[in-house]
Amino acid sequence: MGELVGQENARPVILGGCKMKPFKKGCRNAVAFPCAACWLLASGTFAGEKMPQIPGQNFRDSAAEKTAVTLIASASTFRLTAAGDLNASVERWMENGPKVKWKMGPGALFDQSQPYWADFLGGSVLWVGRVSQEGGVVAYYNPWSDFALITLWKGAALKEKIADFVLVSGDALRGEKPGDKVQAIPAWLREATSPSLSLIKVYRTTSAAFQASYPLDGDTLLIPEPLQERARDTAREYAIFALRTATRLAMLGPYFQLAEGGEPEKKLAGLVKSFTKALGAGDRKAIEGLVSRKQNAGALDNLMLLPPEVRKSVMATFFYQKDNRTVVILINPEWSLWFIPLYFTSVQAEVTLDEVEVWDFERAKALVER
Repeated sequence: MGELVGQENARPVILGGCKMKPFKKGCRNAVAFPCAACWLLASGTFAGEKMPQIPGQNFRDSAAEKTAVTLIASASTFRLTAAGDLNASVERWMENGPKVKWKMGPGALFDQSQPYWADFLGGSVLWVGRVSQEGGVVAYYNPWSDFALITLWKGAALKEKIADFVLVSGDALRGEKPGDKVQAIPAWLREATSPSLSLIKVYRTTSAAFQASYPLDGDTLLIPEPLQERARDTAREYAIFALRTATRLAMLGPYFQLAEGGEPEKKLAGLVKSFTKALGAGDRKAIEGLVSRKQNAGALDNLMLLPPEVRKSVMATFFYQKDNRTVVILINPEWSLWFIPLYFTSVQAEVTLDEVEVWDFERAKALVER
């Protein structure tokens, strides 16, 4: 993974509409109010009420903007319900044609009793594009597997349904040519740098590619020209997705066995448990008692600024160990734009929580060098 480093002198800006305090000047880590989709669900804002700012380009058509707001509400509900009951959500939110396509394609990739799709959708963020009065495109992009389920929605406001979809890798979205081998490791894990920095860099590049192919107020089109060649090769894209998803969960699996391991593993599991408990309670003093003295204070300031509903339900989404270093990354699936990396060092039976970070994908992408 290379050197596990943070970032210096990041000065993010918080989106309007939340009561968070300003950031400490010179703090190293980024946090912001969540995407419009999460804001809608949290505040109950829908068409006819005050509309939130939708990230991306400005609309030229106010009717399209209103369509986007209601579309995000429906698409967010699909994401959260499908993470819990995929089959029921497919029946509820897809038209008949896409239902058949799903059951014969992506829906057949995994045993439905396994958590593969729950993991993908629970860790995905929403991107919206090509919105018109008739509908629009919503991508469920999972940064951890670097894959996107791109869906075309049509229908009346708050009664939209998925009319078609395509499952493609981030590699395809970025216009990369397929190699000779199916790549099981996503691009961000192939970089020899900090996991946080790698994630943000790949996220930023992929997000920009999506916006280029799916401008907010463009014609409603599921597969634009730059994506057609890779999107047509469904066998390859499905194979990459299945391999990456299985590999990802295989990497995460040992995390859930820590409590049954030796003394260092048990201490590591205990530290994570104590941290998540203190985080949920908003207990800064308890967190300060868990981390090393070199912990950046600004990061803890930002951590405490997270809304209580975000802090109370975090869980591990990434686990990596190399030599005496361990990285555990936490997310709350309902607020998936945020992620919280924990960096540990082990020396014999002693385990130290060296550093805690908190990031927002959307805000942090502007802070990382290309």
